[in-house]
Amino acid sequence: MTPQARLWSHTQHGHPDACWPVKGKLDHRGYGRFRLGGARDGIEMTASRAAYTLWVGPVPDGCYVLHTCDNPACVNPGHLWAGTQTDNMRDAAAKKRTCIGERNGMARLTTDDVRGIKTKLRAGATLTAVAAEFGVSISLISLIRKGRRWPHITGEET
Repeated sequence: MTPQARLWSHTQHGHPDACWPVKGKLDHRGYGRFRLGGARDGIEMTASRAAYTLWVGPVPDGCYVLHTCDNPACVNPGHLWAGTQTDNMRDAAAKKRTCIGERNGMARLTTDDVRGIKTKLRAGATLTAVAAEFGVSISLISLIRKGRRWPHITGEET
């Protein structure tokens, strides 16, 4: 059986625009696994990478196989594209899949706090005073002021 036929037999396929998830066990991140080549000498990889390789072509060096559908089990070649880790992070941010701001479980500030911080800094408050008021470090307040933390909050909304 060819690798294409073998992968196809382990795929729940349907409409060309729909996701085609791999049937069977998925890894801890939700990806199907596939051995491209023989059972003993083949290379194990994600099923989506195998699908891209088999139906689109070789994955360029330094690239990952990314999903337009955000479904890690999907192997529909129409949903797959090759990109760098930077491309992957930009895609995640554009689709609001990153844990920024209050969605980050480690966040000590809220969006309203950051708006207040920026307002106070614009009004002339010192880093030390603002840090003490919000119970965070001076360095965090400095990073917020420079736009290196909470860059998605402009402070102009207040």
